[in-house]
Amino acid sequence: MNMLKHELATGEHNRPKEYPFIIANAYFHTIDELRNEVQNSGFEVVNSHAVEGCLWITPKLDEKWPDIDSRSRLLELIHATEHEETLIGLSPHFLVVGRKK
Repeated sequence: MNMLKHELATGEHNRPKEYPFIIANAYFHTIDELRNEVQNSGFEVVNSHAVEGCLWITPKLDEKWPDIDSRSRLLELIHATEHEETLIGLSPHFLVVGRKK
């Protein structure tokens, strides 16, 4: 819990010594921070995308994904929500697409 509180307060993730092969030391952006960084680098923000979106919390996702009908519904859900501002932060990863001014 202390690690999570630190990450939320600072954006800094410091890999715990007991997990040397999981995620590296990293910085977690909010979607607004990433957009600002892109803009401050001389780019126009074109769009923002949730990568996993809310799918990563789907119960038994590994069982549902191989089924073509189930996968189709899951992809429909991600496409319907990947640009929804109130949900982008739910995704473990997101992208900001920019165009050089």
